[in-house]
Amino acid sequence: MMIVFLFIAYLVILTGHMILYFFLSRSFFVSNPEARINLAIILLALSMTFLISSVLVHLYSSFLTRIFYTISGLWLGLMLNLIIAFSFSFFVYYFLSFLPFNLSLKMFSIVSVLLALLFSIYGVYNVYNIKIEEVNISRGTWPEVWKDKNVVFLSDVHLGETLGESFLERLILKINSLDPNIVLIGGDLFDGIDGHLEEFSKLIDKIEAREGIYFVSGNHETYMRGVDYSTELKKTKVHILEDELIEIDGVQIVGISYPEMHGLKNMTETLNLINSYKKEIPSILLFHEPKNIGAMKEAGINLMLSGHTHKGQMWPFGFVTKYLFKGADYGLLEKDDFSIYTSSGAGVWGPNMRTSGKSEIVKIIFN
Repeated sequence: MMIVFLFIAYLVILTGHMILYFFLSRSFFVSNPEARINLAIILLALSMTFLISSVLVHLYSSFLTRIFYTISGLWLGLMLNLIIAFSFSFFVYYFLSFLPFNLSLKMFSIVSVLLALLFSIYGVYNVYNIKIEEVNISRGTWPEVWKDKNVVFLSDVHLGETLGESFLERLILKINSLDPNIVLIGGDLFDGIDGHLEEFSKLIDKIEAREGIYFVSGNHETYMRGVDYSTELKKTKVHILEDELIEIDGVQIVGISYPEMHGLKNMTETLNLINSYKKEIPSILLFHEPKNIGAMKEAGINLMLSGHTHKGQMWPFGFVTKYLFKGADYGLLEKDDFSIYTSSGAGVWGPNMRTSGKSEIVKIIFN
């Protein structure tokens, strides 16, 4: 299955580079056969860099392999932005060519490259400009004591070879500045590339939450073959909820872990197997992916907290996630006594940039 996934991923990346070859050769009038061949070779080589760097950094993590991995991810993001910019400029150029203007396609193309670079820089800035998103939960009957609690929700940090200890330190400073009672972590804390867990766990222990830190796994935790992230996390203050719950001041915090790679999970069955779960008691469900929403509402869950989607991370993929998750890909949705909040996440995967959505920490307020 992994080989099939890598093959499909490479085909998608290669197609992107073929589209970029078309735009570059047309935009800058590359007509010399030798120049065309050189351009094709360069783009073919670049198309392989992300997958090669992903394998290298997994097998041998070092300063050089991490730099290679980060740069290759940034190139993927820039490639996408170049394709978008060229597509727009070609459309405008050919539309205006019907009017009596003296236009230069080369000038349009230079502007396109500059816009793509600026958009990519903005995307990198967005990763590190972490926002605090305040979410008011007005549906459901919550105990009076919960109206005074600071609850922080964090998802999709993707700690690993690109976002490391310095990023985590900045994140923790922002979390602690909110003076949280409870911190909830909704999966993909780690990127899935082995290593650095001991360093990360020491820093995670610096999160200050008076009533506990609670974590459920995401899909990237299931990719960590040969490394037991849970053993390392259990050395910290973090409580891992593996299809279980904990009750705090009259509210059930339920954690359903992500199914193992290639596995499936019936969330209703899993919830019913948690013997201490009571439908009549207010409840918060942590599950990494915003799915089975209707079933969780029927099961008596009052607030579901998810991540996974990154809100597309790179424009225009936000439209794809919105379609796939039926509008539950980002933000707060409410119906009757049920609410779901899907976070765009605090970190990134692949390209170290965000041009769709923002890096966020969520502060939840119960009204």
